[in-house]
Amino acid sequence: MRQGYPLSPLLFSVVMDAFSSMLHDPNNYHFKGILSNGHEYNHLLYADDVLVFGENSINNVKDLKLILNDFGNASALRINPLKSSIIFSARSSQHEDICNNLGIDDMAHCINYLGLPISPNKLNGSYFHSLINKISEMHDGWKVKFLSLAGRIQFLKFKG
Repeated sequence: MRQGYPLSPLLFSVVMDAFSSMLHDPNNYHFKGILSNGHEYNHLLYADDVLVFGENSINNVKDLKLILNDFGNASALRINPLKSSIIFSARSSQHEDICNNLGIDDMAHCINYLGLPISPNKLNGSYFHSLINKISEMHDGWKVKFLSLAGRIQFLKFKG
């Protein structure tokens, strides 16, 4: 299946439904997600990405590894450790053991996901400068599209 194939999103959803079921299967697996407002969350699926959230324990990592192996054996899909990162909360103490167990690097400080910075730490405005610049450039381009020819000439003189 190639990227851009019209059925790719649907096929991804169908296949990842099996992965979702495995993460929620208490009979075969005991993966624990994170609690927020009384609800347990253990993963999000977006486009062709998977974000997994879990309790910070070696047993949980072993369960996740088992799920990933079983899912990989059933679907022939495997995670790419070079395109994967682990984000730990500030209270986590088992960074190295968890990373070694999964074969995935710890996110050093901040990653960009879909153009937005993601970090376990509070982000200040400097992390958003490139995003703000891109939005400003797009906005400037949109303004030019609605100008008359004389207005565009003035815009170019002003901008130059």
